[in-house]
Amino acid sequence: MKKQLGIFLVTGLALLAAASPAFAATISRSMDIGSQNADVTTLQTTLATDPSLYPEGKVTGYFGALTSAAVQRFQAKYGVVSSGSPATTGYGRVGPATIAKFNDVYGNGSVGGADVSAPILSNVGTAITTSGANMLWSTNEPATGIVFYSQSPLILAEAAGPHQAPTITGTNVMSMNSVSNTTNSLALSGLNASSTYYYVIESIDAAGNIQMTWPTIFTTR
Repeated sequence: MKKQLGIFLVTGLALLAAASPAFAATISRSMDIGSQNADVTTLQTTLATDPSLYPEGKVTGYFGALTSAAVQRFQAKYGVVSSGSPATTGYGRVGPATIAKFNDVYGNGSVGGADVSAPILSNVGTAITTSGANMLWSTNEPATGIVFYSQSPLILAEAAGPHQAPTITGTNVMSMNSVSNTTNSLALSGLNASSTYYYVIESIDAAGNIQMTWPTIFTTR
């Protein structure tokens, strides 16, 4: 398969949401072990700015044991709940009370004047031909972008810390560097006909906040 490198324009966007930059540090969904969505990334990115809450600082988009422990510290610090379990008192999970307190504390989209909001990805799609695909997406702020694709499933590893990109590996991975734009279109060529490809789009804003799509597939004609 032919690999292609190129430069394209991107403007920051966060996953599965269309929110204004002023509210980018708010969350709206309940989260527990196993949750994977843009709110998890926002939660992790924001809590990572306070080492007393989230010393590991992993921004992965996946709500695991470390994130649950960080939520417990947040809940105790701000008087939401300080004992029990996720099933009994909500200790360690993000429910309505924790959402309300998080938005009250971080709702201005910044912590200590720093940009802690990941770019927001939206309108992600593909236009398919027999030997190519036109990758489409939008962003809500200037950001750089990376596109990975492969005929084999892509493997994502956790980021090592705040502002560090997750590692994405796989056969025939294609990466892209970009400047800034709000509507993006990138043509992939030299693909095999009637073949399935896996892809991920990653966006990084000027402050180093990272957001990405979850691995998705398209099939050429």
